[in-house]
Amino acid sequence: MKSEIQKFKDELMAGLPGLVENKTDQSTFMQAALQFANDPKITEVLKTDLGRSSIIGAMLKAAMFGFSLAPEMGQCYVVPRSINAKEKKSDPDKWVTVYVFQIGYKGWQDLAFSSDAVLYFDYGTVYEKDQFEVVKGINQNLIHIPFTGSPEGRGKITHFYATACLSNGIQVFDYISIQDAENYRQMSDTQYDGYGKDKRFSDAPKGIWAKHYDQMALRLPFRNICTKKIRRSPRIANAVLSDGGTSYVKDGKTIELPPNEVLALEKPVEVVDAEKLEERLSKVFSAAVLLEIYNENPAHGKEYAYLFTARKNEVEEMITNGQMKRETWEAKPEKTIAI
Repeated sequence: MKSEIQKFKDELMAGLPGLVENKTDQSTFMQAALQFANDPKITEVLKTDLGRSSIIGAMLKAAMFGFSLAPEMGQCYVVPRSINAKEKKSDPDKWVTVYVFQIGYKGWQDLAFSSDAVLYFDYGTVYEKDQFEVVKGINQNLIHIPFTGSPEGRGKITHFYATACLSNGIQVFDYISIQDAENYRQMSDTQYDGYGKDKRFSDAPKGIWAKHYDQMALRLPFRNICTKKIRRSPRIANAVLSDGGTSYVKDGKTIELPPNEVLALEKPVEVVDAEKLEERLSKVFSAAVLLEIYNENPAHGKEYAYLFTARKNEVEEMITNGQMKRETWEAKPEKTIAI
């Protein structure tokens, strides 16, 4: 009997020649694919037809666009999503994990260059001590003056942005806040701890987000520029239909899910009852309770989440100002503070 890795390799190679003609390029692509597949968590997913076929489907889309699978290249990613695979509305929910093809910021950049619509891009990460100004309207402009002091003194990240000079000389830009980036990170199954009812969004980035947070966040402004602010070439139009989509085999049939359908079928984030959250936040909390609330309500942009965010920031400010040591706060869950 073939191993799961061998099945994966054979099925991927069957679809690769029509997309990647050069033998050397095929070999390079397969090496990156096998490196991805040899991750113990991925190897477990390969045991199911649905998991294996969705990973292969995502990889073949990468090959179609000529993208590298190496995460450090930033061209594309193969990422997990939890979707509801029930066949009828009356059926009970059936949550399964599939892998989708996701274009990275360098992938969008390459697509824009190949369309001849963009002469060059610029991009950056903004910190608290930087000067950052956005002007919208007829005379729109984005100004970023980085802090020139020591890296330790620049503060926390606040925004990510991308700018582009179009072939006609017009400058366009797009930007997101750190909260937008966190809301986007929340969509990835890899950013959660635990399983089932114990599954909670991780405060600290994990995996690819921990290694390349800037790259993952910059994908959004680059995508917005390529899909909303420049002329769409056929390749970019095809990319829009592929980015975030998936295909997998079920009962011998290939199921194609475009990005909008994947989003519609994704498992919603469970938000704690608003009244209950407001009541709890109005009291005195220990670090343990604060952490519990954070884990129950990772979607900061939703109802009442700002209440917790404000209080969390107050705690951080007290630590920064020397009114409390972080070690004390983290080491003694029984320590309480009125906030």
